[in-house]
Amino acid sequence: MRTATILAVAASTLASASPFEDVAPPVNSQYDVTKFVYGCSAGCHWSFNVTVEGEYKNHPELQTPVTCSGGLDENQDYKKCDGAPSETQEVAAYIDKATNLLKVRYTVKNLEEHNTYKFYGDKRVYASTSADAKLQQEDFAVPESVAGA
Repeated sequence: MRTATILAVAASTLASASPFEDVAPPVNSQYDVTKFVYGCSAGCHWSFNVTVEGEYKNHPELQTPVTCSGGLDENQDYKKCDGAPSETQEVAAYIDKATNLLKVRYTVKNLEEHNTYKFYGDKRVYASTSADAKLQQEDFAVPESVAGA
């Protein structure tokens, strides 16, 4: 019994000391994607501009577009987008080859708190060379669905 109690206390202490804390994004936070291009010939490549909507604590809006680009085979994890407005903000993205989900991550570093906040969103996209090409829009929104610190 005593061993079980010690293990339970130790486990709860480790859980509460975790540096990752869930943060719920507000309903109106989203990524505004413009000039989206995604096609395949010799390889599959994508590019787009993106801004971040929804201002709240540790989540400043990003009104100046950053440019994201990459390829399905080269980028199988988040790739930093070009044009970040400051050293405390970064947008990264990639398209998951298996699911065709565009995945976007917005990272904000709060230098005063010594914390980094990450906000995620995803949306299914379609290559201009696919059978579903007519479903893809050039401009669209990707809602933020997960956030953490």
